[in-house]
Parts: sequence; structure tokens; C-alpha cells
Amino acid sequence: MRIVLVAILLVTSTSLLSQVKIIHEGEACYLHEVEKGNTLYGISKLYAISIDDVLSTNPEARMGLNIGQRIYIPISKVNRKEAKRSPDLDGNVLIHKVLKKETIYSLSKKYKVDINAILEANPDLDKKGLRKGGLVYIPTNAVKVSKSYITPAAIDSLIHHEVLLGETLYSLSRLYEVSIDSIKQVNAGLEEGLRAGMTLRIPKYVTGFLDIEEVDSISVGELIETPTSLLNIGLLLPFSLNASDSARTATRSPNDVLKMTDIAYEFYRGVQTGLEELSNEGLSANVVVMDVSGDRKGVEKCLNSPNIKDLDFIIGPLHKESFEMISNDGRIKEVFRTSPLSGSLDVTSIMDKNISKVKPSANVLINATVDAIKKEHEYDNLILISGKIRSLHNEFLSSWGLDTLGTDASRLKKLTWDKEAHAELLELIDPDCPNVLVYPVAHRPAITSLISSLATSDFRDVDITLYGVEEWMKYDNLDVDVLERVNLKLAASYFIDWENQEIKDFVKDFSEEYNTIPSSAGYGIIAYDITRYYLAGMMRYGPGFLQSQDQLEWQGLCIGFNMSRVTEGGWVNHHVYMLEYDDYQFKSMY
Repeated sequence: MRIVLVAILLVTSTSLLSQVKIIHEGEACYLHEVEKGNTLYGISKLYAISIDDVLSTNPEARMGLNIGQRIYIPISKVNRKEAKRSPDLDGNVLIHKVLKKETIYSLSKKYKVDINAILEANPDLDKKGLRKGGLVYIPTNAVKVSKSYITPAAIDSLIHHEVLLGETLYSLSRLYEVSIDSIKQVNAGLEEGLRAGMTLRIPKYVTGFLDIEEVDSISVGELIETPTSLLNIGLLLPFSLNASDSARTATRSPNDVLKMTDIAYEFYRGVQTGLEELSNEGLSANVVVMDVSGDRKGVEKCLNSPNIKDLDFIIGPLHKESFEMISNDGRIKEVFRTSPLSGSLDVTSIMDKNISKVKPSANVLINATVDAIKKEHEYDNLILISGKIRSLHNEFLSSWGLDTLGTDASRLKKLTWDKEAHAELLELIDPDCPNVLVYPVAHRPAITSLISSLATSDFRDVDITLYGVEEWMKYDNLDVDVLERVNLKLAASYFIDWENQEIKDFVKDFSEEYNTIPSSAGYGIIAYDITRYYLAGMMRYGPGFLQSQDQLEWQGLCIGFNMSRVTEGGWVNHHVYMLEYDDYQFKSMY
């Protein structure tokens, strides 16, 4: 990351005492030096800024904070109203000054922390209660947000050096006995050159670091930093179509799905973008790219490659069938493989600890839908509508039966949708309370049929919330006015907010580099996120990270990673986006 330090002056705001302002890359910023215990959540609350805005300006913080690291807070993104009463930050504890009419309950909601956690951190509150002007300690490690946002800062394994007037890259390379190129690599290329006052990372371990870390890569219950700078990576993509692939693609509308060759090239460019960024952070990678389509011949050619057994990590193949062929063969069972796009891959049947799938399964998405309905519609009129083709109503009923806490299962009304079901649905509707329709069907004609019924005057003045499945996002023939009126909601495995500034920046850089933009399906962005998560994880924690993925939750541009191991098998992702259709576009609820 480029750093341009122009001016420093003291900040006099009463809510941000002791902080400094600087001009960073042409923008006025607060400068925060990370202290022991600091978390992204705590820093965001101290400065009254969203975590997304912090990460946008400090993308390297996505893989964790380091003690002594400089974090730049763009002042234009600070919520001025909230900043006037922002809490102080001491390590991993926020110190909140109580305002008039505030309660422990309101503080628990404000900071997304359980009431019991507040009481444990403030034992006197049980007796004295809250008093205006009093101080309440909020432990950020108890906040109910992504684990990556409340992971405390770690000690950086590399030496930090503050550049003095007259020092050069040559003199620093001589001083620390490292190459000039290696200094540039771990400092984002130093595109703006060396400036007095800058803090450089030196690609050399701090004293004692290796002595401390000469243990297994993973300790019980937590990741231990075991930096790895050289990785051997395999990328298995379908660059050429065989006859069966071509025939399969020819039956699909070009508006519904890209040809696999186009997907492969876009995916490759996304991986390449991630690798280039990581190389600026110190990674050296040998990348082996292989053409693997969905047939046995391509898989055999891949398995017979002399280089494949020496790889540390493989992304792909994209086809579910070829991924299963490679995994069931056994010749590379010691090499970790991740399936990036197949949600239907059955990890439990493969029984291999060295595999993962990034795309959550349909059952995970259904479970998230059930959880959302039980949380938000406890007293509403619930109607499950099943279909005859590509319907997940049985999975929904199974998930519903696993946990009936908070909702009476007997209140779930049911019907099967067909041409005659319009009148039956109308009878099940309650005009005096909110109605929740659940239609877990991915068959386009069946979806269109239901939407057409909801467009009629019979349902126009009825309070309806409709839950669908993520396949609906691909269909461009659905009546958007109806989707808006029924407040469509669904669970999705990926979500790209094209209005998000980080996405806009990615698209701009991608376009400038490759003279094309990512597709609407976002395969290049998906590939970038997967590359960042896995390779940065191995870079920081060593190859052992692959067997401890549950210790590192991470939010990428369009994918969240919340990995867990299945019994006697590999890893699956449980991160889900709950989306709602609002103002004629999908937006993330959480």
C-alpha cells in the first residue's frame, strides 16, 4: 500500500483526544497505531466509522491486525454525529460514557454484545445500575459480529524500521542484510519511493520470533503465526471444451450462463489479481496452471503430471464431476484441494481431510432461511408453498423440524403450487396480519407462475413477505414491481454489491489490467476472494492453516468464509448472505 505522509497536526476533538491527522494518499485521515488487544470492531467504534470503510482504506487489515501497524481512518467517512459521543478504546475494551436514558439493554443492542458479557465486565452494575456520566466497559471480544472483526492484534513477525533523513533502500538493504527487492515486496512495491518518517517492514524476523514459533503450526484452539513466503499452487481450470461440454453449453441461453471457457479465463484473471497483491506483501508462488474439463481424459492427464504431487494447494477443478474424480483417485490425496463453485459437492462422501468447498450447500442456505423466518416472523401467518420440479420444500420441512424454538411448528400452513392453487393460496392468506410465503423452488416457469398470481388484484393490498432461493437472482423475467411489493428475501452464497466502493475499485483495476470487466456472475471477484483467503492464510500461518480454517473467519469482497470440518472429512463453508429486494435491487441484510 502506498503511503504519502505530507503533514501532521494534533487533533483537538474532545472525543478523539491524542489522535493525529495526516494526509494519506491525498485524503485527510486520522492515524491510529494499533495497540495490543485492538480489534477492527473496536477501532471502528472509536472513530465512528464502518468496518468496511476502514478496510477499504487499509486492505491489508483484512488478514488481521499487527501491533504497531498504522491504520488510516478517512475523516470524510466518519459519522460526525456519532463521533461526538464515541467511546474510548483501551486494548480490546471500549469505554462508554453513559448518556441520559441509556439502559444496559440499549447498550447491548448498540454494541451487539450480550447483556451478561456487559455485567461480567462491570460487576458493580448489578448493585448500582447505570448512572449518567458513568463508565461502562464493553469487551469487544464478546461482540456478535464476524470473528475476523474481533480478533485481537498480533505481533508482526517482521522488523519495523522508521526511515531517517538520508537513508536509502541500498543503505537499508546493507544494514539488515536483505535484498532491495525483498524490502519492496513486503511494502507494496514502494511505488512512491522512500520518504523520511515512513515506517517500513523489513523482511527479517524480529529477534526471538523463530525460537518462539518452532512448534507445530497450529496450537490447541488457536492459530499460531508460522510465516511462509514460498508456496506451490495448482490452478485447474476448463480452458478448452470437449464435445460433451460444448453440447451441454449449447442448450443454455447465453444470458443464463457463461461458457466454461469464458468462466475459466475470468477466474484465472481473478486468481492472478490476488497473487499480484500477495506478492507485494511478500509472497513468492510457483503457479502450475492445467487445463482440466469435465471428462476422464483431462483428469488423467492432470493426475499424471510430474509436478502435481509437489503442490501445496490446488484451486479447482471447477466441474463437480472432475473434482470428485481427482479426489477419489487417491494419487494426490496429500495435496489440499478446494472446490470453488460447486455447492452440491458432497464432502462427506469423499471422506478426505484435504478438501474444502467454498460455496455453501443448498441445505446451509435453507437452514439460514429457516433461522431468518423464525427470528423475524414469530407471530406472522406462515405458508410453505412446494413445487413439483427443483423444489426444496422437503429440505425446508426437515430444517424446520430440527429447531422449533420460538415458533409453533403447527402454524406452518402448506400447499403445492400448480395452475389451480391461486384460490387455495387466497384462502390461506390472513388479511389482518402479515403473511410470509416460503417458495423454495428454483424452476423458472413455476416461479413465474406464482409471481403472476401475486401480481393480480387479489393480493395487491395484502401484507406479504416472500422468501425464495438464490437461483431467483439469475432470472431476469420476473415482475420486479411484484418482487418489490412482496419484499422478496433469500439466502445467497455470494453477494456482489456493485455500488460498493471496493467493488468499483476492483472492477476499475481489473478493466485496466485485462481490458475487460468481470461478468455479472462475478467469477473474477470470487476467484480473487478465494485466493486472498487461502494463500494469505498459509502465508501468515503456514500450511497448517488448511487444517484449522475454523480459526479464521474472513469477509472478502463477495464471499464470507466461516469454515467448519465435517465428520471424518473435509471443510465446508457456512457463511450465508441474507438478501432482500429493496428499491429494485438486492441488498444485504446481514
